[in-house]
Amino acid sequence: MIENYLYDVKRGGQDRDTFLSKKMTIQLKGIATLMVFASHIPQVANLPTGVANLLAPMGYHGVAIFLFLSGYGCYISLEKNRNIVKFVKKRARAILPSLIVVTVIAAIVNYIVNGISYSPLELILNSLGLSHGILQLTWYIEFQYFCYMASCVISKCIKCEHRAISFVALAIVIYILSVTVHGANLWGLNYASYSIGMCVALYRKRILKFVNSCSRCKMLCIFTGLLFLWIGLFGATYFFWHNPTESVPRNILKGTISAVFVFVLCSMIGLVNPKTCRLLEYIGTIAYEVYLIHGIFVFVIPTVLNNSLFCVTLMLLFSVFMASITKRVESRFL
Repeated sequence: MIENYLYDVKRGGQDRDTFLSKKMTIQLKGIATLMVFASHIPQVANLPTGVANLLAPMGYHGVAIFLFLSGYGCYISLEKNRNIVKFVKKRARAILPSLIVVTVIAAIVNYIVNGISYSPLELILNSLGLSHGILQLTWYIEFQYFCYMASCVISKCIKCEHRAISFVALAIVIYILSVTVHGANLWGLNYASYSIGMCVALYRKRILKFVNSCSRCKMLCIFTGLLFLWIGLFGATYFFWHNPTESVPRNILKGTISAVFVFVLCSMIGLVNPKTCRLLEYIGTIAYEVYLIHGIFVFVIPTVLNNSLFCVTLMLLFSVFMASITKRVESRFL
């Protein structure tokens, strides 16, 4: 089955106009959303230690997919139109409405359930994505802002032939920040993901040409090699090195693992059956809203779930339901 899929890619089974078709990126977002959700289950439900340890790393793998796709999309967007103001407005329109609503709801729920109140300044900063004290998982928004600014600088100031070097420099800067600045500690788990997305966008025509020129056997070897490289790095980090927690080795190891995983998943996305693809596409279209809404249950009112897998399932369904409503309201009025 894998071999047939890779052969389809070679002869043009995927969208030939871009290395990552729109349908494929939406499906990847759906997978990423489910992975982040799964990684938070051990925080709100009693699971066997082995299962919990297996689910926990899926979170930064899922974030890696989001950042990879973000880097890819932002580079192409700025390549088509280098109007920075338009670029910023488009991103703000995609991020802020849902973030403001969910932040206000999280603050209200936190006050009612946990008796925690926030100052107007804290509420404003969190609603704009400049702080994550109210809803912890919005650290991701701060990371995105930093990457957006870097994308704009690279697009405006760096010549095309020098951009690959600037992508490497960005990854290095993110890694350094992750081990020196406390608030950026989680950035290191994906220090290279956004840069890889931009690099793939820069060389997408060459990559597509290479893929189309590969034999079926060679494509299968590439996929298998990437898969075993990821398995080897993952196994060594969690079993041989016993999951290091110190920022310096942890971030370099896990950031590399998540980067390799992105390429493995890109090769596998076409393997799912049509029904699963439609489900992933649906979740992918509301991925950002699901990400925010489920955070209220995980970080604000985890006791409501009562350590029950049944309640966790209801949390997922409710998050998807509310995300669908939020998306429709945004589409209609914004």
